[in-house]
Amino acid sequence: MKREQLNKKDLKELNLWLENAGLISTFSKKDKVEKLDNKVLVVNGNIDYVVYGDKIYPSLKLILKEGVDKFKKVSVDAGAIRFVTKGADVMRPGVTAIDDGISKGDFIVIVDDRFNKPLACGISEYDSVGMHALDKGKVLKNIHFVGDDVWNEKY
Repeated sequence: MKREQLNKKDLKELNLWLENAGLISTFSKKDKVEKLDNKVLVVNGNIDYVVYGDKIYPSLKLILKEGVDKFKKVSVDAGAIRFVTKGADVMRPGVTAIDDGISKGDFIVIVDDRFNKPLACGISEYDSVGMHALDKGKVLKNIHFVGDDVWNEKY
């Protein structure tokens, strides 16, 4: 496992990126921030962020801690839950609600439509208008889900 402690310069760049992305949490000099295997960011012992491609996104545990309502969401029906929580991308027929203001490439929290609990995080393939217009096809790329290695803290 490759473990890399982030220095002050990296933390400053990360804070700037988080602010520009409209995401939560910034880091202070006292925070211990490590990147593990270039896949997750561990902040003070907690896996708070997931690295996907060249971007950093909040983990489901951070979303639960901060509150799901701070993020753009897509709700899925009960039939889609077992697929989404095994890593499947989100398909339009399983979507029951779409937040307004979603743009293509946005970070989206995927929640169940009954209890509004986060199931996964994804990247939107369409804006909210485009998603509403579709009857079938993939609308979100699943990047982190309940039950994956990040959720089970296997890093």
